[in-house]
Amino acid sequence: MHILHILPRLTIGGIEKSVCAFLKKATVTYPDVKHTVVAASGPLKTSLPQKVTYIPLNLHRKDPASLFLNGIRLARLARVCGVDIMHAQSRGPCWSTLMASRLTSIPWVSSIHGAHKIQNKLKHFYNSSELRASCVISLSTFLVRYIHAHYAPFEENVIPIISGIDTDYFTPALIPHEEIAHWRKSLSHNEPLLVMPGRLTAIKGHNLLLEALAILRQQGENFHCVFIGPTKGAEAYVTALKMHIQNLRLVESVRFEEARQDLRSLMCAADVVVAPSIHPEAFGCVVAEACALERCVVASDLGGFQEIIENNKTGWLFKPSHAADLAEALHHVLHLSNEERTRIGQQARKRIETHFSLDRYVQQMIDVYCNTLQG
Repeated sequence: MHILHILPRLTIGGIEKSVCAFLKKATVTYPDVKHTVVAASGPLKTSLPQKVTYIPLNLHRKDPASLFLNGIRLARLARVCGVDIMHAQSRGPCWSTLMASRLTSIPWVSSIHGAHKIQNKLKHFYNSSELRASCVISLSTFLVRYIHAHYAPFEENVIPIISGIDTDYFTPALIPHEEIAHWRKSLSHNEPLLVMPGRLTAIKGHNLLLEALAILRQQGENFHCVFIGPTKGAEAYVTALKMHIQNLRLVESVRFEEARQDLRSLMCAADVVVAPSIHPEAFGCVVAEACALERCVVASDLGGFQEIIENNKTGWLFKPSHAADLAEALHHVLHLSNEERTRIGQQARKRIETHFSLDRYVQQMIDVYCNTLQG
């Protein structure tokens, strides 16, 4: 079996990290299955396993002409490479893959990674591309409910396969203590360290976290907070955030770090990993990874976060878009004893191992490919 994986670009994002983790595990567990990745180049290109063939194609472009031309290009590639099945991720590539499938009669599946906003009928139609495959993979039960509410005609093709985390990779024991100590010294000066990894975009809730930090500062709390994410393409948003930081008098307490492929040591240095999204996340890779690393996590009571975290048992959920509630949760975590943090972290990891196994996810995905080929 030869699978063509179709992505927009190999950036450091949830979709791309999920695909790379799947490929690393699948190429070992199912060595007879061949994989080819088609996407625009990016930093995660070096994370693809050696057994995986990579073909560059600018699939991140969303204009109608590019979607049409990419459909023709994908059809040619699929024929030349002898592809058996195509797996598309993200809305633009799904439109192109739909076209390629109709040109070649090669079956395709899709994964839906987000509860996309629906501003109007045109946006509703554009979003539906991910649901037009013969099989649609929903990465959380939250997304199943979202599809039922907004795209009911397509829901019969939806299969819930909860995303998996590589707990062999996200293991605190693998992280050298010197690296953790380095980050704590350079980022927090040994004061409590809060880390927020994620794209630098408004829906991730950076401004909400800043408002909560201002409340903590008024209460006399000392801390350092780090926003981790790619600044390229987000310059205007970063400028606005810096102005907000200055207005809240948090300049000495908040800083930015560029995104990197390996965040494990940085997250292990954190006292708290924060995910204050104001829009529901489909799954929440960062939250799951932090839990696997036995970190204390505070997240919005929204979407996929609700499935990963058992409130007050494996982490903390706060009222969405509510700065005071977020500040209260952070205050609580910052005042836990080391023993309590360790206990919560261990419970968080155990939940990831039990419910979000990468082995289980890979097996279920391979089963989907086989069943789709059999019709």
